[in-house]
Amino acid sequence: MIKEVVKRYIFLIPLGLSFYILDFFIRYLNLDINFGSVISLAPSFFTLGWVCLFAGIILVLKLKYAKIFYLVTFSFFLIMLLVNYIYFNIFNTFFSFKSITMAGEGAGYFSVIFTYLKCPIILTLLISILLAILAYKFFPKEGMKKDKVIALVLIVMAFSCYASGRYFLGERANVLAWDAWNYKRNIYDDYTEPRKSLQVSGLYEYVFRDITLSFRQKGEDNTDTINYLNEYFSSDEVKTTVSVDEELLKNFKDKNVVFVLMESIDNWLITEETMPTLYKLMNESINFTNHYSPIFGGGATFNSEFTTNTGYMTPFNGGSAAYYYGKNKFPYALGSMFNKAGYKSVNEFHLNYGTFYNRKQMSEAFGYNNYYGSFDLGYPGKVAMKDAHFMTENKLQDLILPDEKFLSYIVTYSAHLPYSLTGTECQVAIESEESRAAAMEDEEMNCLKAQATNTDDMFTLLVDALEEKDILEDTIIIGIADHYAYYFSDKDRIKELKGESDDNLISKVPFFIWGSDIPSTEVSAVNSNLDVVPTIAYLFGLDHNPKYYLGNNILDPNYDGFVFFGDYSWYDVDVYYKNNQVIIGSNVEQEYIDNRNKQLNTILDINKKVLETNYFDTLSSDK
Repeated sequence: MIKEVVKRYIFLIPLGLSFYILDFFIRYLNLDINFGSVISLAPSFFTLGWVCLFAGIILVLKLKYAKIFYLVTFSFFLIMLLVNYIYFNIFNTFFSFKSITMAGEGAGYFSVIFTYLKCPIILTLLISILLAILAYKFFPKEGMKKDKVIALVLIVMAFSCYASGRYFLGERANVLAWDAWNYKRNIYDDYTEPRKSLQVSGLYEYVFRDITLSFRQKGEDNTDTINYLNEYFSSDEVKTTVSVDEELLKNFKDKNVVFVLMESIDNWLITEETMPTLYKLMNESINFTNHYSPIFGGGATFNSEFTTNTGYMTPFNGGSAAYYYGKNKFPYALGSMFNKAGYKSVNEFHLNYGTFYNRKQMSEAFGYNNYYGSFDLGYPGKVAMKDAHFMTENKLQDLILPDEKFLSYIVTYSAHLPYSLTGTECQVAIESEESRAAAMEDEEMNCLKAQATNTDDMFTLLVDALEEKDILEDTIIIGIADHYAYYFSDKDRIKELKGESDDNLISKVPFFIWGSDIPSTEVSAVNSNLDVVPTIAYLFGLDHNPKYYLGNNILDPNYDGFVFFGDYSWYDVDVYYKNNQVIIGSNVEQEYIDNRNKQLNTILDINKKVLETNYFDTLSSDK
């Protein structure tokens, strides 16, 4: 009797293991965040619960449908593991279905994803597939009544395990507590930080919960949140700007602006050899030498585009502001403020279509008069992929540098992946067959440098055009990288070039403000993209209210800057705090850490509330 039962249900062992090994691998991969082990009770119970549920469903179904269910379910999670593994290696976070709206952007990664397939993931997939084949082989040939009883037991076990998983998450902390993100229950309830969310949930709960939260429509009353924000912004704790340097400000008044968001232009690329014009401009500018551009959510370039326009940030949780906040009002965004200041031509420029990342709608939300996509204007890829085309094509140059006071916000493209001679991006940067043959020796690096030189060519032509139009002295050039060169597949080499081993701190990138009358200055204070808009608003004397920004004016004498990252770590020159540990700094008092953590938590809370309630629209409605 016992022998027959064992023989009949032995398939459940390899079946369960085929699922469990996937969860074990992804949580083991994620251990460096120091937020639970691979045997933590909450995620272990969640995973056991889901596996029991899958097994119970299989026993309830007829053999044909049971096999189909298992094949589909197993294949889906096999794919989810692979997707999350590759996503993790590129972005240092996990995939969320909130990113599904950016599927078009993902097409650009197909040429490089295979470089991330290393032995550990391949071995894990093979073992899991072998276990699945073994389970499939031992499936019962026909159903029996006792299967329903076993299925019922498994389903009851599934719900019991699920309840246990929630129990072991512990209690929830107040959302504004300085260490709220250290509470597993808070992480699970909010699901805003993918790495910690997966670590407290396990792979299966993470995927199902993420799907549910990603597509759930909210229809809640925001009155209480609006009242909370009104009270917060009117409090004495919210900052105001202190006067800086009146002589400096005279150099900005009524000047034209060319703001360039530079695709993948990392600090180490800006040399006299690779990018001579940019190298010269940075050395003659206000050079923010400790500027960081962290990657939050999905779509790293648009993260920076959104933040350097609005002073707010796209979510931690994998979504993109492009598809969530297109109908929001941003009266203190760059476009809105420069329009209000009487600038006649306030436009945004990029290679891609206006539908890509919803840029046309988002540029309107930022206050721009127009969004000009080179593809929309009919320029072919081989022309548009050279950033120089913004200056060599007369129609575009006239739009970017019109005969009236202007702000032109340009998002470059040339240094975008792939860094391969098979890619058009590199082919238009290295045009002769002889040069391409020479580039093969170190293909990826040579392509990246050549593509970066294309971006530098645009700056060269920009300066020349400004001189030719006799408006160089009347124009400010602002350059900032959207992110470090994370597309480059050899992360260790990038870290070596940047002289930084930490996965967060390598996000330090160039940021400079150049003008012919502006004395060259190095600003060493730590700052991030959140500080860009309030700094520009101050320098140009724009009509703005500093309290409505999450960041601060970097040039304020009272500026107390810091940068934070998607894993809730933060850095302020003196202290680098990560995974509940002081990585950089000595004799750091707990009160200092608690205050900085509280500051970070407040920023995240206010950011979420402002964006989700379309808060600035309510302000305009009240007037």
